[in-house]
Amino acid sequence: MAQFLDRRNFLKDAGMLVVSATLLGSSAATTAAPWEANPSRIAAVLYDERYSDCRSFADTFVQRGVIAFSTNGNIASLWYGPLRAYFARYGGGVAGLTAQSDPVVSQSCGAELNLKLLYEGSHDCRASNALTHQLRVRGNGNEIAKALLHSNADWAQSLADALGRAAWNNGGVCLESSAIRASRSDDHPGFLSSWALGPARAGA
Repeated sequence: MAQFLDRRNFLKDAGMLVVSATLLGSSAATTAAPWEANPSRIAAVLYDERYSDCRSFADTFVQRGVIAFSTNGNIASLWYGPLRAYFARYGGGVAGLTAQSDPVVSQSCGAELNLKLLYEGSHDCRASNALTHQLRVRGNGNEIAKALLHSNADWAQSLADALGRAAWNNGGVCLESSAIRASRSDDHPGFLSSWALGPARAGA
């Protein structure tokens, strides 16, 4: 718990708002399994505050003790500001549910910090009233796909929970793909991208 509070103080010192579960719409506690237990853990989550799906995604991670960063429409400034300083101090991985172009920027900036792509997903309803999830996962994506298949109304929450529990395969570079159709939220912008980056291992 002390480590978690230290991280919060660090972000306050950096002038960055630490998003609590209450601010994101949940009264749940912000502690979960020890955040330092796994070097490839998701230690930060990025979200687009304009959309309820993104807020739900971030809120689920916050309940697991993860720090949330709003992109505020400028993800590059986030990567070269508070987020870079955060990773320099604490390390770990990062997940996001953001606008379409943000994963490209995040992969480029993450590579500078030795982070590689573990997962990416598209959540597209531009051509239909139904939402199509297209997933590409490093290693076995069955658990992530299963979470979306049985997500009912809040697919973003189910996705975040699955990503938070995922065991990534760092040995290969092949990304598997699958598509799932679901209902869309009222304020879905038409296209959202989810993604996860984690520390690269030697030879991976």
